[in-house]
Amino acid sequence: MNPFEQDNFAEHLGIELLDHGPGWAKARLAIGPHHRNARGTVHDGAIYALAVWTMAVAANSDAPLSIGIQAHIAYLETIAEGALTAHACAVSTRPKISAYRVEVTDDHGRLIATLQGLTFTKSPGRTGS
Repeated sequence: MNPFEQDNFAEHLGIELLDHGPGWAKARLAIGPHHRNARGTVHDGAIYALAVWTMAVAANSDAPLSIGIQAHIAYLETIAEGALTAHACAVSTRPKISAYRVEVTDDHGRLIATLQGLTFTKSPGRTGS
């Protein structure tokens, strides 16, 4: 079982893990009033949280413990209602540092944001952050 399947933060935001496997994950966020900013569109922070959380699930689907160390996001469109789906996949996996790409789309397949991120895989038994 992936430890993110019962993640309190994702549950609080309303993120649902749809599927995952080694190096990939798919998650969904149904947009509610609490996801919107003062202008009525989904807050960038909600989109970022969905994208980076989905990357974390992908990274931890086949690693002892992978920790996000860098993430860059590009917001391409705004959205106010419906749902967002994030697809994360490994681009490059190495023993310590791996790279991931996440695409966030709306219900119509429109690309809302892209995220590129790096994770660090801790060795089993190693302590510290």
